Amino acid sequence: CGVLFGVVFVVACAGTVILGYSAPSSAVSSAVARIRNTGQAYFYQAYGSWSSQLPWFRVGAGPSPNTDTILMTVRTDEPGLLRGKAYAQYTGRGWEDGASLLGSARHAWRAADGWIYVNEARRDQRLVSHSIETTVDMPSVLFSGGTPHRVRGLRSAAVRVDPLDSLQAQQVQYTGSSYTVQAMVPDLSEAALRRLTDRPSDLPSLYLSVPNSATAVHELAPQLDTREKSPYEKAETVCQWLASHCTYDLVAPRVPATADVADYFLAKSSRGACDQWATAAALLCRAVGVPARVVIGYLLDERDPLSGNYVVRERHAYAWIEVYLSRCGWVPLDPTAGSSTGQARPGLFRQLTDDPRVLETLRWLRRNAFWTVFAALAAYLVWLVVGGLR
Repeated sequence: CGVLFGVVFVVACAGTVILGYSAPSSAVSSAVARIRNTGQAYFYQAYGSWSSQLPWFRVGAGPSPNTDTILMTVRTDEPGLLRGKAYAQYTGRGWEDGASLLGSARHAWRAADGWIYVNEARRDQRLVSHSIETTVDMPSVLFSGGTPHRVRGLRSAAVRVDPLDSLQAQQVQYTGSSYTVQAMVPDLSEAALRRLTDRPSDLPSLYLSVPNSATAVHELAPQLDTREKSPYEKAETVCQWLASHCTYDLVAPRVPATADVADYFLAKSSRGACDQWATAAALLCRAVGVPARVVIGYLLDERDPLSGNYVVRERHAYAWIEVYLSRCGWVPLDPTAGSSTGQARPGLFRQLTDDPRVLETLRWLRRNAFWTVFAALAAYLVWLVVGGLR
């Protein structure tokens, strides 16, 4: 009986090690991406490979691996959307910032009080503060909780501000860099936003532009019930339509190279991650007369219980839209908030490896395979010796 128990024990340990060693190369690594990506998107690879100014990004590039790599930690009382870069010019394959069509960038310099003032504070908006520290090398784009007001803590004495209120430092944000940004957000409830009925007339036409290649957008817009609605209500109608007709899918296939990504998403696939949702929402808002643009950044939803700071991981990359309301300015809106997900029910092994605790155990076993087997055999031999002495 003792020998049988020992054999079973050793086989079980060896099998666990083999599982831990073989799974991470395929199933476990993909499981990591799946569980870490739920409700999120994937733009960090693009952040790492684009130029430091991030002038464009491609939409519908298909599934992309994500990890738990920590990029930044953020101290704030305002979790939610962490704004990085805004885009206004749709190309059919993705977005460009369109800054050259909207005016020239400007530079803001450090004042005597240590702050770099970017935009004047508005009485109808409240200030939110985000203190950020990078844990890996990041591009020179600076992140904020809304329309930036002022920045401090940078090594450089100035920041570049493009016409879309995206911030860029004079140098890359290397590991350990830290800065604080105070930004403005509308100090109005959703009910108050819905009561803003004035139509903006002082914005560039680019914010209402929808190319002819987005055929589905032109066909769908007249069918939406947006008559007699305020601009914010129209944007809500667009998001509600997407939520009821499309599926949020992080593993949706790549959009064909010859297709317009918005047209393909709305007319054919109806499945995609937040980059496709944001693209469709922005173009539909434009088509019904609401100025809109796409924003990429990160979602703050993981708080470290010890430090109280928010942890920004690769998997937290996100995309949403901003719509312009008269007397209020640019208002963020997340079109995926009410979406449904289209993840297939995993098999038994995938369910097992979708447990983060199991994943960490498997990873540890893989790193320590030799010593795990050695410890198991040593324990068995000790058990045999003790049993023999008895």
